[in-house]
Amino acid sequence: MEYIRIIILPILFFSQPILAESKCGVQTLTPVIKVSEKCPQGYRSSGGYCIPISKNINPLIPIFDGKKVVKCPLGYKKTRGYCQSIKSIKINSIPRIGGHCPSNYYKNKDFCTEICN
Repeated sequence: MEYIRIIILPILFFSQPILAESKCGVQTLTPVIKVSEKCPQGYRSSGGYCIPISKNINPLIPIFDGKKVVKCPLGYKKTRGYCQSIKSIKINSIPRIGGHCPSNYYKNKDFCTEICN
């Protein structure tokens, strides 16, 4: 019986929401598709993308359709057609595709924002 407990306990431990919390974090700093003449402050233009010039820049929500955003979700400011995260608010958002958001995200204007505990 001791042997079964040793096998089951690690499975129960690793299946807890700890894994969900570890993936929940701030917006990822990544190149985004260029949607206007100029890139936001802290980004440079390169091959149709806006690329961050340092790791200290506030990240942008990636844009998949190549169009400027109209309204940004809470926790972001609109800048040159993008939604840029605000330093004091640490959340992760993605563009909403269709009318739904993936699991562990909620609707936030035209975006989906990750639910973090």
